[in-house]
Amino acid sequence: LAKVTVGTGESASAVEPVLVTESGASGYSNLILVGGPCVNSLTAEYMGLSYPSCGTKSTIPENKAVIKMVEKAGKMALIVAGWEQADTLKAAGKLGDATGTSYIVE
Repeated sequence: LAKVTVGTGESASAVEPVLVTESGASGYSNLILVGGPCVNSLTAEYMGLSYPSCGTKSTIPENKAVIKMVEKAGKMALIVAGWEQADTLKAAGKLGDATGTSYIVE
């Protein structure tokens, strides 16, 4: 696992990324969910969709991806999800460009 530093200068704090399954997610308040609701049950849950939700049922525009913050039951999730795997990978590379609470990657 990599160690990620969040913040700048003296205010930075270290975060240990952890791969979490659906059953283990309940212990965390902040999640980064990678993969759309077709392949990731937690993404589907946070998007309010049934799992698996593929194609147009995913609510992700065709050949695009989304980066968005979602709150559910007092927990926050950053969702990085694409129409297809290649779209998700493109969105992951654009994380630093995202602004606001929802961002469409073309």
